[in-house]
Amino acid sequence: MRISSGQTVRDVLIRYPSTGPIFLQHGPMFSLRPGELYVRYDELTIEKYAALNHIALDPLLRLLNAAAEDDARGTPPHYDPYGKGPVVGGTLGYTVAYRDPTPNLELASVVDVQSARGPD
Repeated sequence: MRISSGQTVRDVLIRYPSTGPIFLQHGPMFSLRPGELYVRYDELTIEKYAALNHIALDPLLRLLNAAAEDDARGTPPHYDPYGKGPVVGGTLGYTVAYRDPTPNLELASVVDVQSARGPD
């Protein structure tokens, strides 16, 4: 199934989780209206999303379809920057950067380290 301009952003994200970073890189998935306290998460189609963020529809559809093909083939959407292998599930946000502390980690007081250096 190809992603088309009439599909909703929500449906595409549910079916193809690896499209999440593409949406996040191209702009917000909400609308802000003057005088309102909260943002609105309207049911956006891909076409409305592109218009809201002032981006060309055809290149966006190409990117989304490429990510959807990777999902269909089972190819991981991206890799852990710390070399622990593929990130499964299309994790979004800063949780990918978390690393478990190593047993050889040496902890030192900031005051002790700065005092040992002296005034530079």
